[in-house]
Amino acid sequence: MGAEETRRAMQRWYDDMWSKKDFALVPEIAGPVYTRHEPNGTRSITADEYRDQLVSFGPNLDVQDLTYRLVVEDDMVTAIGRWKLNGTVQHWVQAFRVENGKLVETWLSGIASGCEW
Repeated sequence: MGAEETRRAMQRWYDDMWSKKDFALVPEIAGPVYTRHEPNGTRSITADEYRDQLVSFGPNLDVQDLTYRLVVEDDMVTAIGRWKLNGTVQHWVQAFRVENGKLVETWLSGIASGCEW
């Protein structure tokens, strides 16, 4: 897979899904199994399960001012971004692995709330 396909998957993740809170898109963008390495541990979840989790939180999420930069090489991408989530500015660094145009693995290495990184 090329870098452009990887970049497009990530742009859909942030621009189409997160910015618009269109969580129904998760199964189109994430692979059938989406492995998340998070500060509290690693979990594997199906795209449908992750979509359902986001849909359940969706009415309580106010996503504004989402900006990000991507560093892409082949099937790996790092996103460095910020948004205002429910009134609190958050900055993050997150890496992803994309397979066949879908996100299949992520490493959430950091989120900072209420400060500038």
